[in-house]
Amino acid sequence: MRISNRWKGKWLLAGWVLAMALFPLSPAAKPPLLPLDEAIETAMRENPEIRAAHAKLHVNAAETITARTRQNPTLFSDNGIAEKTYRLGVQQTLELGGKRKKRVDVAKAEMQVTEAEIRETLMRVRAEVRRVYTRLYNLELRRQLYADYVYTDEMIAETSRQRAGRRQVDEDEVLQSEILAIQAKEQAHDVDLQIVQAWQKLNLLMNRPITARYALSSPAALKLPILEDDEPVEEAVDMSQAHQQPIDDLIDIAQSNRPELAILKQRMAVTDREVRLYRSQRVPDLTLAAGPDYVKGPPDQFHLFFIGSMQLPVFDRQQGPIQAALSRKQLQLAEQKAVENTIALDVVDAYAQLQEARHQTQMYEKEILPKAKTVVTGLADRYRRGEVESRVYFNAMQTLIRSQLDYSQALTDYQDAVSDMEKALGITL
Repeated sequence: MRISNRWKGKWLLAGWVLAMALFPLSPAAKPPLLPLDEAIETAMRENPEIRAAHAKLHVNAAETITARTRQNPTLFSDNGIAEKTYRLGVQQTLELGGKRKKRVDVAKAEMQVTEAEIRETLMRVRAEVRRVYTRLYNLELRRQLYADYVYTDEMIAETSRQRAGRRQVDEDEVLQSEILAIQAKEQAHDVDLQIVQAWQKLNLLMNRPITARYALSSPAALKLPILEDDEPVEEAVDMSQAHQQPIDDLIDIAQSNRPELAILKQRMAVTDREVRLYRSQRVPDLTLAAGPDYVKGPPDQFHLFFIGSMQLPVFDRQQGPIQAALSRKQLQLAEQKAVENTIALDVVDAYAQLQEARHQTQMYEKEILPKAKTVVTGLADRYRRGEVESRVYFNAMQTLIRSQLDYSQALTDYQDAVSDMEKALGITL
């Protein structure tokens, strides 16, 4: 039996209504809130690179156990058939010169290097999470601003087309406004792509599915003591007057806290302990053996025997390893000086960038945005009264939105500058 298309449509409609009644669509759940602190804590706990760094501590612990081990005794038998002499003894080698303790010292120093490397990984991942989170939050704001920007460009294009219809403007002006609208849409599309990439990177840092989404909270405004009690900046920082700024104090903080320098110092400590170990290995070990001695008779005789042996240190077989370790120490000292210079440069650059970024955000907050909003507010009243053309009003709206976009970028630059300063100092601000 064939069913007409009219009845098919009715049956489909009835089935859809029944399905909606039985299985109503639930409202889309809001994504869970993910504050910046929680994102950082999650990354510190779940990040694979951090987990791998912590796992190395177990390797160091095993190496410490290995360094503590002593040589096992040897059971031996020495039999002389012709002499009818039979010996069964135990032989043990005793390490002299404190070799075992110095091996343990080297292993512990290696563990301290690993701990410094873990701290460097933590600081690096924390800075990256902060950078990606704040950039993602500002990108979300920029997406909304670009939506407004596209709307105003389309309104300007529509106004131009209307004026062209009344022969008030040339076609070139219409084309120019349409090109601006297309460019605004393309920029909005680029922001969407950047948001997707930022979400993927943030989720990878937190070791979560790359498709996961969360509601982000505005990063708290930071009051940074290093910025002269956070007083307003009237003009951009002049680094030629760096002696008036706390650069030296910041460099001292960085020299005490930068994990790269701590890692290098711990490696030098390992080298020093390796030199002590190699020197202790010049001392020969003592080997002792003892046991019963049976001589078959007649008459049978039972005695005890003792044997001691020690290698003669005629040749110094440790001079090569010692010389290599001392040369490695000189290299590390040179690297330390280079790292200290790099740290000083990092602090100077990060401080200048932070000052400049703060100056930019304050300029937008105190001057550019208030003025742009005042212009739009004034034109809005005149536009409603018919005193100005729509194009003038929409151009003012476009200027305001563009200023808000620039302000959003300035906020991103400021948060990036804070992350760079944290990395330069080796501490959290």
